This record gives sequence, structure tokens and C-alpha cells, in this order.
Amino acid sequence: MPESSRLAAGNAILLISFPHQLLHAISALRYDRMLRATADDTPATILFWSYQAADHLSGAKVRQICRRALQDFPWIELLFPSFLHRMYCLSPYRLLTDRSSWIRKKFGVGNCYSCYYSHDVSADHTAQALMQAFPEARRICYGDPPGFLYPTRNTFLRNRVGRWNTLKELVWESRLRGIKNWFSPQESIIAVDFRSFDREGQPQTAYVLPNAVLLDTLERLRMDFPEITPKASSFFSALTDNECSPYLLLLSNFTASGMTSRQNELELYIDICQSYVPLGETICIKPHIGTPQKLLFLLLARLSDYRAFVFPVAAQQLPIELLPELIARSHVLSVSSSSALIAHLFKSDVTHVLTEDRIRHFFKPAYVAYMLKANKAIVEKASTARLGVVRGKTHCSMA
Repeated sequence: MPESSRLAAGNAILLISFPHQLLHAISALRYDRMLRATADDTPATILFWSYQAADHLSGAKVRQICRRALQDFPWIELLFPSFLHRMYCLSPYRLLTDRSSWIRKKFGVGNCYSCYYSHDVSADHTAQALMQAFPEARRICYGDPPGFLYPTRNTFLRNRVGRWNTLKELVWESRLRGIKNWFSPQESIIAVDFRSFDREGQPQTAYVLPNAVLLDTLERLRMDFPEITPKASSFFSALTDNECSPYLLLLSNFTASGMTSRQNELELYIDICQSYVPLGETICIKPHIGTPQKLLFLLLARLSDYRAFVFPVAAQQLPIELLPELIARSHVLSVSSSSALIAHLFKSDVTHVLTEDRIRHFFKPAYVAYMLKANKAIVEKASTARLGVVRGKTHCSMA
């Protein structure tokens, strides 16, 4: 990471952990500037902190994707901490005060006027470290509303009044020593309005991104996106040029989130395919960035009665929103809030396949009630964009 950055001139800083957050974060930044009559090309900085430490290696695919995707946004500086910085200075196992001190030292005290981040419910609290580094900055949450899909939990407060549920929680909570004030978002700028789902812990001021801003940002991200390898290129061509439409199964990261076991997540996807896809049809599997390769191997082995494919490795990191042509030609099967976003953004037909019965059967009891509530909100929002409408395309398998 450079010793100095454009933050020295006064700046906005966007915390991102996954490539698909580029669309949400940059759209939120641009719309916020429209509302405040600030020039769109005012310098900004993206701080990329990945949950996968290997993404911070010099040749990591994620780094390449992000740098190429931002070619049409020259006023945005991308700061990718080195592997050493990710493992030591910004390690989630360090005290939060130490991490925030390092961020403040790198960017300069008082040189950040606004912080944008997706949420602060993860145990690592990297977003909180950023806000602690710049306590005077505006705090804006982008993407889904705070707490959506994951219960809004302020572990800092629970440390004062609650009990320790596990030894792991005790270890995570111990990193919060020395924190006097816990920061929450002052505003949220969201792509899909899920605020009616649960207003607890959400900021008073919330804005819903206009489709025009999202689509313009999307096209600019796609303009110089990384070339797909020849193998991946022929893969997508075979899917989109075929006379019939493949089924596009979008996976989530329920196991990594602790909501279910790997075996149950596997059985969930098998049940979905058997319920929605006729035998012999083509299934294109788009892994979540947190999907382990072991689960993909087991899933393919169980789908031997179908023409099942996993996205080529070169394209697995690509945010699905950056492939609208594939979305338009596919029967999309989704288990997450992507159902609502895709339907809303592209007016595409998408089937939300996470039902109440599946939640009760495949998820841990502690998460069932919350997931039922969140899932209902997804279905309701996606339904307003013609969720699950049958387009009458021919179903057939790839030759």
C-alpha cells in the first residue's frame, strides 16, 4: 500500500470485501454526490479488505478483476493492502484500536470526510475499524439495509450486558478492549428497499438507488472488464448461443455464514435442482465467492443426471450482475437477495427457490425464524419485478 494517497486532499473512502460490492459501493457514492451537488469525479479511495487473505497476494485474480473494472473510474484509487498488511496490520485477530490506528496513520488524521461500507455485523469488525479511524466522517451503509439477512447484533453492547455463548465469541469480543464509542451508520443507500423487513438498528435517513444510476455504473464497470480466458469464452458462448436456455443456479455461502452445515447446503441445492430442472437439462452453477471447492465437487457428482457445469475458474470471481446477457438467456434459480436485485435491475425472470419448507428443513433452528422473515421480504420485493414468470423458451440440454 502506498505511504500516501489522495485522501490527503480530503476524500471519501469505500470499504469493499468482494468484487460484487463494486456495483453497490460506487453507485452509492455517485448517487450521494448527486444529492449533495458534488462533482462525480471528485477523488475517492477504495480500501479492499478480503476475507480470503490469499486475495492480497500480488498475483491474485481478485486484484486483477478490481483494477480492470475500475478503468473507467480514474478518479477512484484502489488500495489493496499487501498480504503482510492483511495478515498483520489489518488482521481480524488484532485489537480493533490497533487496526484503526494503522488505518488512520496510512491515510492521515482527519483526511476522510465520508466512509461507505456494506455492513458491520461480521465478527471481524473491519468496517468498525475504519469508522473508529475517522470518527468525524459521515457514515454511509450501502447494499442491503443494515442487518438484512443477518441479525443486527451489536457485540460491543453485548459485552456489557450479555453472556458469552461460545469460547470463539469470547476471543472475538476480547479485541474490542479500549473502544469507548461504537459507531453505526448515519445513512444508508440501498439498491433494493428491504427496510420494511426490520428497522431495528437502521439509520433514520435512507435512500434507494435509482435504476439509472445502477445501470450506468454497471455499464462503466463492464467497459474494461477483464478478458475471459478462451476456455471461459467458449463456455459462455455455448450457453448463450444455444437455441435453448440453461438453468443458472446461483449459490450462496450459508455454510460459511454458520446458518447450516455443508452437507445440508449440498442437499438444499440437490433438492432445488430435482424440483425445478427436468432431467437431462443444462445447469450452469455460479459459485458464491465463499463456496468451497469441495462442495462444488460433491454437487457435480450428485448432478450426474443433468448437464451440470460450474463456472470456469477464470470467471468464478465475476459478479453475476456483470453478465446480463447470460442472465437474459437463462432460467435463473436464486436462493438469496440476488433474486430481488436481478429482477429489479434487469426486469429479468428469476425464480426464488428458497421456500419456507426448505428453510425449516435445511437451516439450523437458531436461524429459521430470522430467515423466514428475511425470505418473505425477498419474495415480496422480487414479485414486484415479475418474479418467476415463465417465458416459454425451449428446454433442452447442450449437445
